[in-house]
Amino acid sequence: MIDKISLTTYKLPNREYLEKKGSIIEDRFRTRSFKYLCKLDKATVLFWPHKFSEMTNHMISQTKIDINPKYFNSYNEMLSYIFLLFDFFSIDTHDFKLSRLDIAADIEGFPIDWG
Repeated sequence: MIDKISLTTYKLPNREYLEKKGSIIEDRFRTRSFKYLCKLDKATVLFWPHKFSEMTNHMISQTKIDINPKYFNSYNEMLSYIFLLFDFFSIDTHDFKLSRLDIAADIEGFPIDWG
């Protein structure tokens, strides 16, 4: 089962939508790569790279989305949710790059404490 998907894109999310659906936290001291973080009900959106020099920040994807597919009944439902984070008709699946994919597996009899 897929536990977490991280997607990146050079497009910025719809900030107005994010403000309505969640709370945006600003990193004022450049301790994180992205200036803004927004936790939503089914995803976390990080956007606007700012930690490094202006030139380096422009080479980094503008937005990163962390999402868990377990919250959706289908791929199309998840995709629609992601598109809502942007201006729906200004983004396409080809605008995203998969940057991380976590797989979860329950293995019976596998010891968790290695003592």
